[in-house]
Amino acid sequence: MIAPPRAMIYYLCKRHHQYTIRWRLQQDFDVDVVTRRELLRRLCLLSYETAFRLRSLPAGTYIFADLERLAPVQRWLRRTKRWLVRNRERSALDQT
Repeated sequence: MIAPPRAMIYYLCKRHHQYTIRWRLQQDFDVDVVTRRELLRRLCLLSYETAFRLRSLPAGTYIFADLERLAPVQRWLRRTKRWLVRNRERSALDQT
């Protein structure tokens, strides 16, 4: 049996502002129902709040949205850098 595909695209934004992308995802993509369903199955909404609490992130493509709502941006960037370094170290340990 073939496992169903997992999300391939992760859309990150602030939790309270996910309504902006949710509204767009409810619109018609001008494609048939089967294709639309498949597109939506491969997309995952992920809040920054949740992402920062995860021990590691699944492989995939990440869209970083809502950056203007993160304050201050420099603090967020430092936090992100530390978080990415920690995850890279954990990933390297997992592979040994």
